[in-house]
Amino acid sequence: MGKKINKQKLIDAIYKKLDGVVTKNHIHDVINIVCDWVAEELIANRSVTIKNFGTLSSYIFHGHDAVNIGTRIREYVPEFWSVKFRSHHVFKRLVRRRRKSLAKKA
Repeated sequence: MGKKINKQKLIDAIYKKLDGVVTKNHIHDVINIVCDWVAEELIANRSVTIKNFGTLSSYIFHGHDAVNIGTRIREYVPEFWSVKFRSHHVFKRLVRRRRKSLAKKA
């Protein structure tokens, strides 16, 4: 499973990467603006594409019968909204290159 990061850790990482040129409060505000905008678009059922990164889109997971793995009883799972992410090929290539360079260092 991947590393979990909260908003404060993200703010700290950006602050460090920018050598403190931008205040943590400004970084916090920008993250909130971006997250709010993305959420509004997804709620309105519009996809959000970030160039060379990927696309976030909302979709309905339709209701269906399924077996509860805890109780082994067949139950109806009601429909619900979820979000999927499809990464852009440029982003995938970047991740592959970084993995290879880290593997060479190890």
